[in-house]
Amino acid sequence: MNHAIMVNHLDYSGLPQEKVLRFAFLNSYFKTDQKYPLDDAILAFVYSNGFRFQPSKWRKIDEIPFDFIRRRVSVIMETEDRHSQFFGRFMVTKGALLEVLKVCSFIENFDKDEICLFSSDDYQRILNLSEDISNEGLRIIGVAIRKLEMVCLFFFSIFLFIPITMILHQDRLMD
Repeated sequence: MNHAIMVNHLDYSGLPQEKVLRFAFLNSYFKTDQKYPLDDAILAFVYSNGFRFQPSKWRKIDEIPFDFIRRRVSVIMETEDRHSQFFGRFMVTKGALLEVLKVCSFIENFDKDEICLFSSDDYQRILNLSEDISNEGLRIIGVAIRKLEMVCLFFFSIFLFIPITMILHQDRLMD
């Protein structure tokens, strides 16, 4: 794929949703691993359509780069803008739709402004919608977010490193 053009940003029910575009944009904007035509298409769509997502209010924390096994990329970022509905730390994952769906436990219902458990009915609805879109000759990527409330160290591993000379010396004594 040499060039891509973004044509829409839909929620799971097939309706345009700005929040989907916002987080796809932030993922593409902060991603430092290899840029792909889909990233360029997302950035161009946002800039050419007058969206103002203010990436300067966000700070990248880390990145899990794209690989061809997971087929997705995740960027961890945060904003300290307490006046924004997006305050806090988030992990934004973007990639092959089926691979993104595999890591989702919840789904956001934008109409009702609620987050619900991701059901098999939701999964099937998304597959049907993606098949309809694919039949039009369009490619689909999934975007998922996870609000990271806190990171907690719950255990650590302890190792004893034995110098190789000590092991060799002990083997000689046993002979």
